[in-house]
Order: sequence, then C-alpha cells, then structure tokens
Amino acid sequence: MNRPKFDFITIERWAYSSELDEEFESYQDTDADWFDRAIGNECTTEDLFRFAADSRCLKRFYFVQLLIPQLCWIYRANKELPFHFSRLQGIMKYDEYIAKVTEHAKEVYEIAAIIEKMRLSSDPALQALAKALLDYRHELLKSEANEYTNLLRSIYENVLPLFESA
Repeated sequence: MNRPKFDFITIERWAYSSELDEEFESYQDTDADWFDRAIGNECTTEDLFRFAADSRCLKRFYFVQLLIPQLCWIYRANKELPFHFSRLQGIMKYDEYIAKVTEHAKEVYEIAAIIEKMRLSSDPALQALAKALLDYRHELLKSEANEYTNLLRSIYENVLPLFESA
C-alpha cells in the first residue's frame, strides 16, 4: 500500500468530518504504528491538544491517545546532567550542555503549559487528565526523594569506608 505524507489540512479535515474515514481506516488497519507516527509527525503537541480539547472534533479520542504519551514525556525526559552517556567520555562542553538544557526546558515548558490549559479547562475529561498528570508528579517527587536517600545510604555504606583506609 502506498504511504502518503499527510499534511495538516488533510488531518484537520479528517478530524472534523467523516469524508476521509474509509481511506484513513485502511491506513490504520494496514500499519497502525506508521499511521500514528505520520499523524504525530505533522501535528505539534499544541495541535494534538487543540483536537483533544475540542468537543466538536469527531476523532477527539484518537487525538487524546496520541497526546497522552507526549504529556507524560516530561516525566521521563527531565534528567539532564552534563555528562555524556558513557562515563568514559566525561563531562560535556559547557555551551553544548547549556544549549541542550535550554532546548529541553522549552519543550518541557510547552507541554506544561498544555497541562495547565487542561487543568483550567471546563471539560471534566481534560481536567481529569491534568489531575492525573499532576498527581503523578507528586508521586515521582516522593520516589526521587527515596532514590536520593537510597543513593546516599549506599555511598555511606559501601564507598565511604574505602576512604578510611586510603
């Protein structure tokens, strides 16, 4: 099957009408992962939110499903340290690290702004999604505090004694 590159106007037409349903369903049935990536490549997080927040959007549920992993991404991707992945490579150059962190911070802020729009929305479904994301943040902070305490305990128990005999 030929795989087209969707443009935003076509996606928007599909979102608000049923005229492209048959064609789009055939793409979904053939390769759902490709279809989701193709839509996701053309739509920004803000676009996905706009579709998900609009009760007139006929494909609202579909766009919410694409939006949720992007919203959750901020909890996975917020661990930027100035080290290369391999400890053998050491620390990154300052300018490289600052540019990387700045770009990442912009992306996180854009998604956080969408979560805030959902929190303030009058739509109960969007409010519930925002509440779940914000509640998870509190659980994550508790977990990180426990991980930090466990790291300290491990260093005090296993590494610090090595300095007594050094």
